[in-house]
Amino acid sequence: MAGNSEVRWKYWQLGGLALALALSGYTVLDKWREQLRFYPGPGDISFNQGSIQGWTMDGLYDGDTNNKISIWNFPPFWLDNTDFSSRPMLDPLGDNKGSIMFPMGPGIPQSSSKKWRVDLISPDLSGDTNWQDIKGISAAVCDRASFTGLTPIEVRFFLRMKKSDGTVYLLGEKTNAPHQTSSTLVWDWNYLTANLAVPKGETTLNLIVKMYGTAFPQAYSTGFIALDAVSSFQ
Repeated sequence: MAGNSEVRWKYWQLGGLALALALSGYTVLDKWREQLRFYPGPGDISFNQGSIQGWTMDGLYDGDTNNKISIWNFPPFWLDNTDFSSRPMLDPLGDNKGSIMFPMGPGIPQSSSKKWRVDLISPDLSGDTNWQDIKGISAAVCDRASFTGLTPIEVRFFLRMKKSDGTVYLLGEKTNAPHQTSSTLVWDWNYLTANLAVPKGETTLNLIVKMYGTAFPQAYSTGFIALDAVSSFQ
């Protein structure tokens, strides 16, 4: 009996410790955040200069077509209180560390495909050696846009490439399968990796991050989608 009581007591202690950590807001994910914070890739774009660093936004498109359903003629916003790898909306203000975000709202119209798409486009990368001859990229996406949390945002990564003969084209992943963010009931960062092997002798011009969602009002109405910690790997 004494042995069983001792085991129960230890389990009670462990449960109490887990509860205390949960109430304090510290989780295993926070430990993961601390470790990732110190390992950016060589082509690191962290939006930690208090600005969007030359990124632009294009859309909204009807799914994966070139048909625009709405013209968003403004740049993405820089968000101060949401910085990977801190918890979204809880990063200290005034430290110039943040992310870029696409705001949602009731202005997103219906579309024939029942999907919308927005493209986040990097500035010119042709002169950045960290983005030439790369094997892939990684990025953090925070999905705080889904009203229901049941239909996550889909993300595809493309490189705008230039061949030696001057031909410009988009290089995507071979699978062409989208990366899905986790349920927005969690409303946290999703760390995504894409294999985009650049052919030798070609020049990387831009990175294009295409984000897809269900057209309003089925699933999205408020919130935002944030992008941060964009890195290349060679």
